Amino acid sequence: MDTRKGHAVCAAVLAVLVAALPGCGGGKANASYSIGGNVYGLAPGGTVAVQNTTSVPNGAASTELKILNSNGAYAFTTLVPNNTTFSATVTTNPTGEVCLLENPAGTIANANEGNLNVICAAVM
Repeated sequence: MDTRKGHAVCAAVLAVLVAALPGCGGGKANASYSIGGNVYGLAPGGTVAVQNTTSVPNGAASTELKILNSNGAYAFTTLVPNNTTFSATVTTNPTGEVCLLENPAGTIANANEGNLNVICAAVM
């Protein structure tokens, strides 16, 4: 093979590979992330309802209701893409308690959101 042809072929292959790199995204181009956190202070037998509204980058919005009945980690079922905004509220408090959300709104930034904490306390 002529050396010049070999260099031209290598240059063409290299150009195709470099052009494809932006689509790689480090494996995150089509990644999905979870939204959740932990429940603290919920009395035994108590139930709290948390509603999360998400808006993905293309503008589509969805709402999911999560019923929580124990302390510990939880996550909403729906996985969302990067740059999705979320906003959560407590829709139903347990009897005799009030629950608040810590970090109730934000934007997904290439990672799971695990700080949407539900903090409950007895009503005095």
